[in-house]
Amino acid sequence: MYDEQTIMKRIKSPTCLTICGSDPNGNAGLIVDLKAFEKFKVSSCYVITTDTLQTKTKFISIINRNPKSFSKELRCVLEEKNPDVIKIGLIPDLNIARALTRVIRNSKAKIIVDPISMSSTGFDFVTEKDFVTSCKLLFPLSFCVTPNLKEASILLDENIDGVSRMKEAALNLSKLGSRNVIIKGGHLEDSCKDVVMNAQRKITVLRSNVIQTKQGRRAELRGTGCAYSSALAASIATGRSIEQAAKLAQKYVRSLLRMHCS
Repeated sequence: MYDEQTIMKRIKSPTCLTICGSDPNGNAGLIVDLKAFEKFKVSSCYVITTDTLQTKTKFISIINRNPKSFSKELRCVLEEKNPDVIKIGLIPDLNIARALTRVIRNSKAKIIVDPISMSSTGFDFVTEKDFVTSCKLLFPLSFCVTPNLKEASILLDENIDGVSRMKEAALNLSKLGSRNVIIKGGHLEDSCKDVVMNAQRKITVLRSNVIQTKQGRRAELRGTGCAYSSALAASIATGRSIEQAAKLAQKYVRSLLRMHCS
């Protein structure tokens, strides 16, 4: 016999919670996450960590949420929505990181951590020291972490610039506690390669061609990191393996880049 909560969970579509920053222009953070959840046909809910004001070319301001009100809102959402997957994006300071860790420590949801240290325009959201400390708090709670080359390099204090080093980095990052590690290599000079390491330490390299603009330049689009991790979270929520979810997330981001270039 199943209790009422279990029965309802089997009937309804999976739910993803994004814990992230907001961008009023809709080019990163919350809006990008919700679009991905909708695309992958999962229910969504959110809790905001910080309000940013930025454009495609400059970063203007950031206002962080109060940790107490953030915690209260997060507990309310967790109780009401009981998400299957929690995707964590921008964590703007240690106070939010500590509050978040306390609230989700006993959650049964699969947690995807997308560590973010810097905006696409070069604004540092946190110091490198606080960024590393926040990740060390959250990684042991995570099902998967999805740093890009820059973020993985900061976390390991080394330059990661190729697939062989990405493989080594995935193994080293797993020692911080996450069951699965994906290092996004969309900014490799000659290609796009993502390194996926699962809980059994099996490594898969997902390759894709560089998408170019009509002018022959490499396609760039704000919010692709958010889009990737949210697509990954939604795919995990619908029962895909980490490798399957990573392939779908990569495919989704490529579709956004193609649309941007068309």
